[in-house]
Amino acid sequence: LVHLLSCALNGKEVRHQEGIDYSTLLSLARKHQVYNIIFPLIKDDLSVPDEYKQKFRDYNLSEISRMLVINNERSEVYDAFDEHGIKYMPLKGLIIKDYYPMESMRQMSDNDILFDIKYRDSVAELMKSMGYKCIATGENSDDYHKPPYCTFEFHRSLFFDEHDFCPKFDNLWENAVKDDERPCMYHMGLEDIYIYSVCHMYKHFTTAGCGIRFIADNYLFLKKEQDKLDWKRIDSFMSEYNISEYEHKCRRLAFDMFDESELDDGELELLETFMNFGIFGNGS
Repeated sequence: LVHLLSCALNGKEVRHQEGIDYSTLLSLARKHQVYNIIFPLIKDDLSVPDEYKQKFRDYNLSEISRMLVINNERSEVYDAFDEHGIKYMPLKGLIIKDYYPMESMRQMSDNDILFDIKYRDSVAELMKSMGYKCIATGENSDDYHKPPYCTFEFHRSLFFDEHDFCPKFDNLWENAVKDDERPCMYHMGLEDIYIYSVCHMYKHFTTAGCGIRFIADNYLFLKKEQDKLDWKRIDSFMSEYNISEYEHKCRRLAFDMFDESELDDGELELLETFMNFGIFGNGS
């Protein structure tokens, strides 16, 4: 699976191996929500049995159909926010999907959006008018769902105090870049994207665990942006919240793994930990 992911993310030729258990490969790819990433390599591989090609194809088509519906719904939500002057900022997969070779590779379970909390009541009215039902009001987000599979998590803040880990993102809106076309959309600054991604991964890792897609996300982001980042600011933030060692280990694992360098014992242990969990840990 790691080899296929490396090839898909980097546009490399697959190194064929005998005796692959494709049932286990498919199960593992589903567990980590990465089957869309490796499907382009599976579909034309003559060594893959047709029954497993078909299963990969079915999952892929189902995900693409779902993605098209959600993309259309998201565009309508953005239009409504712009029309009503509600300031908002896409988060998580809505950012990182653009770093994948194809958008369809990055599966998403929901749409995470930060918004100006003073418009909370307006957001509730808008979503209700568009056929959504509020299914949860959590510590830091209001979640809305429309059948069959459109879910929006509107974040009032990025984190809440959980297990003594609640990083503060001062000047988040000030560091953001306003969209060129949408009047109320803001894009998170590059350093904040990476810091938030690591903190979000760390939160999952230390509570229920998390899967290999988090590593793939950060790998693709860093491959493109690492030379532009203010690492002094990033290192200071990681040090403040005592996650410097975690960030360093995960960053090193990402590059060694997906560049297919030899992993040392510590990296193999960390990789095994990630692989033993599903995409969002024990609860997935």
